[in-house]
Amino acid sequence: MNLVIDCFKLVKGAGKSIGIYNLAKSVTEHLGERALALEEEKPSAKRKDGKASHTVIVFGNAHNRPEFDVPGVTFVEMKGNPLNKIYCVLWELFLVKKYAKRYQADRVLFPRGYRPIGRKGSLGRCKGGRKIKDTVIIHDLIPFYYDKHYPGFFHKMENAYIMYRLKVSMRKADSIITISEYSKEDIMDALGDKMFFDHNPFEEIRNRKDLNGLQKMRTAMLLNLSDRERVEITRQAIPIMKNPRILAGTIETNRRVLSPIFQELIEEGNRDGSITTQYAKELAELLPLLDIWIMPSIYPANGGEIKRKLELVSEMYHAAGLPLFDEEVIDKIVNMVKEGYLAEKTE
Repeated sequence: MNLVIDCFKLVKGAGKSIGIYNLAKSVTEHLGERALALEEEKPSAKRKDGKASHTVIVFGNAHNRPEFDVPGVTFVEMKGNPLNKIYCVLWELFLVKKYAKRYQADRVLFPRGYRPIGRKGSLGRCKGGRKIKDTVIIHDLIPFYYDKHYPGFFHKMENAYIMYRLKVSMRKADSIITISEYSKEDIMDALGDKMFFDHNPFEEIRNRKDLNGLQKMRTAMLLNLSDRERVEITRQAIPIMKNPRILAGTIETNRRVLSPIFQELIEEGNRDGSITTQYAKELAELLPLLDIWIMPSIYPANGGEIKRKLELVSEMYHAAGLPLFDEEVIDKIVNMVKEGYLAEKTE
């Protein structure tokens, strides 16, 4: 396996954080030691070209060579100025992919958390069609608040770019490493919100003239449940009972984002006659809480039991004048829970 560590932009004393530099240095040293240990354990494990079967390659610069050119790694001093912002943007967007292919990388580790942005999200393929995978290390979400501490027009532009790159990296990476459980929770929160607002199903159908209020609610729910990326994020955030902070964050997001949208659609349905209820606000507030009730991680249940819950909810909402949960919606929700929450138990 060829593992590439992208350290080109790391210069000690430059940038907004020395912690990333020190972490990358420690990771490089550890992986170098591990590569040497593997070679000693299995000296015969060589590839056809005679090279070690596990190779750690560091993309670095003249500034960090003294600390990153350590035993067990192949240090490659890249051309270009790591202190030049324009060149660094080109490096992050295009050049690192080019060199990853050239050095036949199986995986690229990005200690700074920023991966290239590709049209298809992939870093590309090496000879033979092998896909290059990637891992990003996300330290925290401090970059999301740079604008508060680094004011000014050019800083705002830079900060907007940084936030965009970080969010895209979190969404597109094959895997993410966080430095703590707290960071993981923050990232899950940010990633979930970002994915919702990027692909807000309610915005997609809000202005459609061919649907009434009730149809818009059903369509939006089905579009929301068909978002596989968000289902995966939800599945990874399963241990909600182990950390009340995640539960509180879920309730707050639902209250702040979903309830007003539901209320708007219910009131539209009242106006066009597809919904007849006196409880628009109350039903809109109750709907997001159903997500919590059907989570098996909070109320243990199998697929059949979840369906019974939804059938009960369907009768309650019909009685209140909101016939939202028909068979199609119920089946979709049950399948989503099976593929998401219940899948956790079999892994």
